[in-house]
Amino acid sequence: MAFNAATYKPSVQVRDVPQSEMNLDELAESLRAVTYHLGREYVAAEPQWDAAARVKNGEAPSGQSFDPSARERGSDVGKLQEAAVLGTDNRVAHSSAYPFSTTIAFNVDDDFNDFSDCAATLIGASTAVSAASCFRGKGSGGTWLPWQTWAPGADRDSGTLFPHGAVTGCYAVYVPVGWVTGSGGSIVENDYAALEFGEDSCGIYPGNDVGWLGFWNVTDSDISDNPNRLTSFPPDMQYPSLYTAAVSGAHIPALFAGPNSFGHLADHDSNCGSAVYGKFTPQTGSIYDYYVKGVNELWTINDWNVARRMDATFSTFITTNTSL
Repeated sequence: MAFNAATYKPSVQVRDVPQSEMNLDELAESLRAVTYHLGREYVAAEPQWDAAARVKNGEAPSGQSFDPSARERGSDVGKLQEAAVLGTDNRVAHSSAYPFSTTIAFNVDDDFNDFSDCAATLIGASTAVSAASCFRGKGSGGTWLPWQTWAPGADRDSGTLFPHGAVTGCYAVYVPVGWVTGSGGSIVENDYAALEFGEDSCGIYPGNDVGWLGFWNVTDSDISDNPNRLTSFPPDMQYPSLYTAAVSGAHIPALFAGPNSFGHLADHDSNCGSAVYGKFTPQTGSIYDYYVKGVNELWTINDWNVARRMDATFSTFITTNTSL
């Protein structure tokens, strides 16, 4: 149904507490998605009770990566440098090869002449994750940005600006209802988004060409004890130039600004929506692979960059609203 922030009435009053402390009805309401597609805003007709029940039961969907080049995974690891504290430039230029190609540049200028501080990361053939603040202002007074042009693996230094093409529009974006209403959890907790380019939009599957990363309900040790990186388009380089910053796990406290987020020191200035990811074997199982650990947000706290953690709530929101 069409969404009107001024007249929207939740099925249950949601307390301003972390989602981990919400009861089933509150969590179901907070998992309702507000969707923007073809210039119109919609809200899911009902709270997501089934999704909330899965989260409460400890169930968390996950996904594995896909490397279209079929070359040896992890061959890029040697190109990364150890991180230093924020303020020391440890960024490394990269080509638009996998896994760096999974990073999508978003820009309101279809010529990419002006810097846009937002990006997204593919986690499926037609699905990506980003930050809600990249697409809509927070709260009932916020508005949606105009259709943006997006380009996976855009890299001026590769010899062609868009080695994998560029498209204007042709995406549906889903943000949690709490980001739109400004209630039910903190700003940091609600600043995440899922994007769909396939069946809910124009039937585009960029991941088949550039690959995608896996995603996992990460534990504290998954974040803190494994290498982490962030790939995006720094504003102080000629835009869009694809760079990766590495940050050692010791610099990433697992609990930061609430249980749904963490801080990191990747010196990457203004890359809202880019994934913080790494190659590791999750503590809870699965295989050695590339996994998204969280999504970089607009916010900083005490000089730490803030990322929205990939937890059960985030991963369930993704699979409930996209083709995954």
